[in-house]
Amino acid sequence: MMRSIKSAKTLFSVCFLLVCGTVSVILVLSNTMHRERQEFTQHVLQSSIQNVLSTMRLLGSEPRLAQDVLYIGSTAINGNNSLVDEMRRNMGVDVTFFVRDEAVATTLRDAQGLRRIGFRLPAGAARTALFLQEDSYQSSQIVNGETYYSSYAPILDRSRTVIGAVEVSLKESAAMTRDNQFRVALIILACGSLCSIGLMFWLYGRNATEKYGNTEQKLRMSKRHLDTALEKMANGICLFNRDNVLMRTSDHYVDVFGLRKGQLKPGMDLRSVIELLLDGESDKANRVDVAYKKILQHLETSWGPTTLEYPWKGRTLAVHHSFMANGGWLLTYEDVTDRKEAHARIEHMAKHDAVTGLINRAVFKDKLETAMQAPVKPALMVLDLDHFKSINDTLGHASGDALLKAFSDRISQALPKTALVARLDSDEFAILQTGITTQTQAAALAEKLSKLAAEPFELDGRTLNIGATIGIVLPQKGDSSDIVMRNADLAVRSAKDHGLEGFSIYKPEMGEQLLKRAILEKDLRTALDEGQFEMFYQPLVRIKSGRIVGFEALMRWNHPVRGLVPPDEFIPVAEETGLIVQLGSWALRQSCLDAVTWPNLKVAVNISPIQFRGGKLIQHIDDVLAETKLPPSLLELEITETVIMKDKERTLTALKRLHDRGVQIAMDDFGTGYSSLSYLRTFRFDKVKIDRSFIAGLGERRDCDAIINAVLGIGRDLGMLVLAEGIETRLQHDRLRDLGCHEGQGYLFHKPAPIDQVPAIIERLSGITSVSSIPSAVWSKT
Repeated sequence: MMRSIKSAKTLFSVCFLLVCGTVSVILVLSNTMHRERQEFTQHVLQSSIQNVLSTMRLLGSEPRLAQDVLYIGSTAINGNNSLVDEMRRNMGVDVTFFVRDEAVATTLRDAQGLRRIGFRLPAGAARTALFLQEDSYQSSQIVNGETYYSSYAPILDRSRTVIGAVEVSLKESAAMTRDNQFRVALIILACGSLCSIGLMFWLYGRNATEKYGNTEQKLRMSKRHLDTALEKMANGICLFNRDNVLMRTSDHYVDVFGLRKGQLKPGMDLRSVIELLLDGESDKANRVDVAYKKILQHLETSWGPTTLEYPWKGRTLAVHHSFMANGGWLLTYEDVTDRKEAHARIEHMAKHDAVTGLINRAVFKDKLETAMQAPVKPALMVLDLDHFKSINDTLGHASGDALLKAFSDRISQALPKTALVARLDSDEFAILQTGITTQTQAAALAEKLSKLAAEPFELDGRTLNIGATIGIVLPQKGDSSDIVMRNADLAVRSAKDHGLEGFSIYKPEMGEQLLKRAILEKDLRTALDEGQFEMFYQPLVRIKSGRIVGFEALMRWNHPVRGLVPPDEFIPVAEETGLIVQLGSWALRQSCLDAVTWPNLKVAVNISPIQFRGGKLIQHIDDVLAETKLPPSLLELEITETVIMKDKERTLTALKRLHDRGVQIAMDDFGTGYSSLSYLRTFRFDKVKIDRSFIAGLGERRDCDAIINAVLGIGRDLGMLVLAEGIETRLQHDRLRDLGCHEGQGYLFHKPAPIDQVPAIIERLSGITSVSSIPSAVWSKT
């Protein structure tokens, strides 16, 4: 409003100056016009005199006086005649010629003017005259109420005697025509200017009134918007002026500090605000002084906006300070406690495993890289849990996660605080332990961890048993984190190759083994392309009669350099690389082609878990049976529980479809897995095979005897055939016969043989009635 009033005063001053200036201009122009009118009149009269004289010259003769008549040639020029009239019309003035007669001169408008130009003529003057342009006289005179402006010029003879005169007269009305027109223009201009100024003043007054009203309305709306914004803002805001006096606060500011509405009032100084905020705090006076000085110091030393975080009664406040243009300052308070906690949780999730709470692979790798820079490097151990996948697939991921958490808690509590434990993968853990510099120390820790992993875990009423295979690396000078991790993986693989639940300390030759494995994979691909594989067959025999009932198909690799490569060496590589699918398809087809030539004997073919992936196995079996014409009842598929654990529902569905076609299904290595018994309830197997590890302890270990008896009992109760693998002695054969085992397989009957030896084996074993009649050459292992 004050600004609008100030603008109105300024405009009024400008308008007043414009009016005064216009009046002054009109006065100046009026005086100028008067002078110009006089000059104009003089110019017109002078020009007219010149024109008269010029006209006289054009007549071509000198002027002369005869009998009081002025002649130019034969033309009289004084008095009324056509020449004078023409000159009057052309020049727009009155032109009169006079002779030297004094009496005539007295009748003129201005006789004095004639006298001044020497109108009186002396006696005896010459009758000729010359024109003189220099001598002239101008005057004004009122005649009959009309003002005339006159100019006179003498007519001289050759002797320079005045013989006559010429008068040029101009009425004031004619002279004032241009002056009046100009005056009218000035008046119109003045009136227009005054009207424009008045209109402009009126418009501005109207606009100023509207603007003032709009400004007031906008100010009220802005204030309402500001109040609404302050109420809705999640941040607390307070505004101080340059004298550190509180000007305004938001409602949320009061809530942030737990104050009541009305406690903080505009006009309170900074110290009073601080005292109110710290009300009820211990050592209030000292804390108020400290806070007041810190704020003043911050105001004096800060050059721009700053944001600081302060603890406040268990919460964290972010305080943003900024200066105002008028010297005041604004504080914005935001409770960032939840944000900081969320950020901390996110950061923890990014660095730690969600299941166990241990650090993850990325963080462990960073820690390992830092550790490799130290002069004394810590030992690295990588633990791979045994049997975890089967438990996780069988009991579900919730049970698997609980088992992982229990395992991580157990080893973390057993290790020194200096140990760094991480979860690298689903069932893979890593430990970085300082103070271990010798293989003896590393082996002692590994044995301790193996025992901890082997102890049963009680979860949800279940007793779960797992183990751990451990790879150990003692880093050497110059080893990087990548090299150390690679060596640990090699050590784990080496330990697995020697059996589960063991440990292995890395040795340089393990790298050579890895190279050999890579070469083996390459050779395996070449063998598939070149057909270097062949099928060997081991007979399946009735225990009581010793009569052959079929063969188990076993794959062999005839390497062109290494010779015969056993399956336990290349099958794991084939499964890891996926080549087992192509190998298994070839083995199934070849086995069926060979079996169709046998006299009603079945063929047992091993199926890898990898072959069940993709859902094409059933169609492939149907195609092979159709191609080879082998009856489905003579085909027996041997699977391990691992096949079912990969995808239980899909695998069991596939097995039922095959069983409905007449294909026989046998569970291989029964008793070595974790949950073989549970699968017997969900699927009716035609046969179970007792693993050779139990047969080796038959009659020597009570646990082996108990397990064999149990399996045989289950077979009888469920109506399944039971086959014992690995029968090598007659004692084992007789004991199994007495226990009621149905079928047997092993070197006692015959070792695996190529297809060309199968007819002889069939012939030898077809008529046998007891094992004692088997020739030693047949069952000899050599």
